[in-house]
Amino acid sequence: MDIFSILKELQILPTEDALTEIEKLSQEEKTELCRKLMEEKPVFLDGDFVKSVKKPKIEVMEFSSYQKEVTIEEFIEILNEYFDFLSERVKRKMNPLRLASISSLKDNEYYGVIGMVKSVKQKEHSFLLEIEDKTGSVKINVNRDFFPEDKPLINDVVGVEGIYRGKVIEAEKIIYPEVEVSGTPPFEKETVLYARNDDSFLRIVINGKFWSVAQPAIFRIDGIEVLVFPNKGVHPVSILKRRNLQPGRVNLSLLLRSSPHLVITQFSPSLREEFNGVKIFGLRSKEEVRIKLKTLEEVL
Repeated sequence: MDIFSILKELQILPTEDALTEIEKLSQEEKTELCRKLMEEKPVFLDGDFVKSVKKPKIEVMEFSSYQKEVTIEEFIEILNEYFDFLSERVKRKMNPLRLASISSLKDNEYYGVIGMVKSVKQKEHSFLLEIEDKTGSVKINVNRDFFPEDKPLINDVVGVEGIYRGKVIEAEKIIYPEVEVSGTPPFEKETVLYARNDDSFLRIVINGKFWSVAQPAIFRIDGIEVLVFPNKGVHPVSILKRRNLQPGRVNLSLLLRSSPHLVITQFSPSLREEFNGVKIFGLRSKEEVRIKLKTLEEVL
């Protein structure tokens, strides 16, 4: 039975935009629309109802941790690009009137500086960091309360605001290059993403297609970006704050250059969080989850 026969039999009135959308459907999508019409029996058929059966376009981009041997000149270029990308994201979150290069600091003044962490010393109630930019380096005394989840790492790029006194900045604020607020993008289809933690990989299923993800990957499903991150030892919020899938290392291919809308990762215990609008699902061993992409909510 075709769509128009069902509309006639069930006395469902199609709108003009519904007829336009029906013409765009594949045969598989038309079959699904027939099934849905017979199941739900709406009074009117509009364009949104038709769009809900359309299959989303899926692109998968894997991150690569492989780095070939490089010359000193090439490494300096990589380091500069890494620093420039992350420091630009930090700069957006800082007071531009306070920003200064490290070499220009003067005693007893309040500054904002951006640098890469060169060393970390843990004290009883604080961390003593040394950070450097392209003009020099400076020590930073940071209260441990700034790092409730994990301590700062070498090669982190951070912004610091505080008073420079006696060749040390007493930090009053620490800023990471964290992902921007993403929000839920418009998604018209009734697509459900299935994920399962199989220990050696994360199993992902979308519309009957299967992936076994053993390395970090971004799934682009129409307008939604899903970061699938199989790593048991790293808290996903740390990844989103640092934009680095391998915290503590300089690797351009492992930088998060855009903000995902959803993160699926291996984590124990089971985790459900939100960070800057990014939904995080951390799955313990053998745990599975179904997520409705239209709302980014778990299907219970």
